[in-house]
Amino acid sequence: MRLSNPDDQNVIKRLFPDSLGDFSESLPILDIGEALIVGDASLLPSRVKIDEPKIKPKSATVDFWDEWKKDKTEKGIKEALENLRKQSKSN
Repeated sequence: MRLSNPDDQNVIKRLFPDSLGDFSESLPILDIGEALIVGDASLLPSRVKIDEPKIKPKSATVDFWDEWKKDKTEKGIKEALENLRKQSKSN
């Protein structure tokens, strides 16, 4: 799937064999639903289009598809991390 973060791209590029050349350069320009297929189970490296699921996830609290389309915000991250750190395992 599309990767725009250079650090993430570098991790994936290191996994590709040298024989693929610049195949990994398409990571940041993949369209929605596109992916690169590479590995032992694939005869040839391929760029594929994945169909949107017919049965979409349903949530009683959020409209999943609309939320994914919105710009990302980092509201509440600090509070969430603080609350996570305060938790402890109970035996």
